[in-house]
Amino acid sequence: MIRIICFIFCIFSINALEVDILSDFGIEGLPAKLANVKKEFQINETSSLDYFKQNSPNRPDLAKIIVFNINFDQKIISTFPKEKLVLFVWEPVTLERAFYDAYSRVYTWDDNLVDNIKFFRFNNPYLTPVRSNSVRFQDKKLCAMVVGNWTKPRRKILQFFRKTHPDALVCYGKPPRSEKSLPLYKGRIPGSHSGDEEIATLSKYRFRICFENTTNVAGYISEKIFNSFAAGCVPIYWGATNIEKYIPKTCFVDYRDFKNNEELYKFLSTMSQEKHEQYIQEIKKFLASDAAKVFSPESFDNLVYEAIKSK
Repeated sequence: MIRIICFIFCIFSINALEVDILSDFGIEGLPAKLANVKKEFQINETSSLDYFKQNSPNRPDLAKIIVFNINFDQKIISTFPKEKLVLFVWEPVTLERAFYDAYSRVYTWDDNLVDNIKFFRFNNPYLTPVRSNSVRFQDKKLCAMVVGNWTKPRRKILQFFRKTHPDALVCYGKPPRSEKSLPLYKGRIPGSHSGDEEIATLSKYRFRICFENTTNVAGYISEKIFNSFAAGCVPIYWGATNIEKYIPKTCFVDYRDFKNNEELYKFLSTMSQEKHEQYIQEIKKFLASDAAKVFSPESFDNLVYEAIKSK
């Protein structure tokens, strides 16, 4: 996810009680709008750079504090009642188990932690249908990348295309580090990282290099693969080690299946329109399935509501 450096908390009135949601990114940019909470409770939003120093841990009107991500002083957090604290871990970071002791509940992508007692699974809420696409297969360029963080795997595949097939890949987002790679760089895409502008841009390509920020953990699936789906752009995926537990392999090209990047390039560049369309049809089938619903904004809304109401 692209972080917006701000700290936000929302206050929900629950029978005259309040729930504070703190975040180190702009929650207004989430596709999930906490709709089921809004139906029942009044929502007021404010902001604070130093929330835990400015609020009493014993506020009688405080029902819950829900923390999105972890960039807060843990020593101060631990002075607040544990039963009021809930954590949602968005980023692919691995923490010491003791870090979570301050929280009564933790919602996480990390399948190795989930026990449905204290640790609960949550998914990035970026499910969206495939958008209508007027760009014909033969008019689409081969491959694109949208990068906010130039990790080593992303740098390596960019270097491969630059040296061997420079006309087959373009990249957007943050400029590459090497000046030699700048000819492949097409600038930043306006709007949010999951906005209409990004999806419209991706719709001009047959494939997208879709590497997660972390590629060796179980369960971490970001918005990247869903943006590709929405654009009708087949993802070349490398990320969650157990991706097939959540998304059928028929919906993406698994980067791990190839011995090297040249083998991958040959597979992509020789794929027929019929084969590409098979991927798109499988994507549409998955997005309409019950299995995909766990990635929906509505599912995330339900989890936040569950967190608020939990004892």
